[in-house]
Amino acid sequence: MFDIFNGKNETSLILQAIKREANKDKSYRIMEICGTHTMTIARYGIRSLLPDNVELISGPGCPVCVTDQNDIDSYIGLTADHSVTVATFGDMMKLKDKSGCSLSDARADGADIAVVYSPLDILEKAEKNRRQKYVFIGVGFETTAPMSAALLKAADAAGLDNIYLIPLAKTMPRVIELILSDKEIRIDGFLCPGNLSVITGTSMFEAIANKGKAAVVAGFEAADILSSVLMIIRQVNSGEFKVQNNYMRACSPEGNK
Repeated sequence: MFDIFNGKNETSLILQAIKREANKDKSYRIMEICGTHTMTIARYGIRSLLPDNVELISGPGCPVCVTDQNDIDSYIGLTADHSVTVATFGDMMKLKDKSGCSLSDARADGADIAVVYSPLDILEKAEKNRRQKYVFIGVGFETTAPMSAALLKAADAAGLDNIYLIPLAKTMPRVIELILSDKEIRIDGFLCPGNLSVITGTSMFEAIANKGKAAVVAGFEAADILSSVLMIIRQVNSGEFKVQNNYMRACSPEGNK
């Protein structure tokens, strides 16, 4: 439809189409459910470029931000045991328990906390120090859940029994189901996460269309977002709702089997 790598001219054409096709007698409430989409929207000031009747709403796209308080309390509580090393991605370090303590605070007080780029980074540590317990905080959506599984599979293959997982992964279909079931939230369409769809496939968003809402899987360039908004507007105007893949350069209906 559009060459998203064609720069400002292409973006301008998409904006013109949005302004032309957004019916002034309607309002369009569109929710992005990916933190990276939220960052792109903010970085390029996309909200300010859209007509007043096209509203972008940020959904629960960050798995860290929607981690339950009781789970935060539990894993921070583990840091009091010096036979335990808590391993985590860096974005979990600042979450605070009910007392106001974070993993960063606990590390400053002497707790053994390992910030990793990949769960598999834990394997070498656990191999060298078999008396220490290594607990990985497995937070994320479907994109990061496979890495937690890979850690356990690799630990089993290596005969390591000192690696543990706190499974805090969320599933995007359940999140969407909760949003759609809330009668106080009116959403006309969803910008669906492209990175998630690379793993799961685009078919996982069929439930959105079945509920009479537009669903467009979007990439992460500004023009990706804008052209996806245009596709949602067109679905709402036509009343024909479906899942559209606007990130075909990276994902497919069946995902990465």
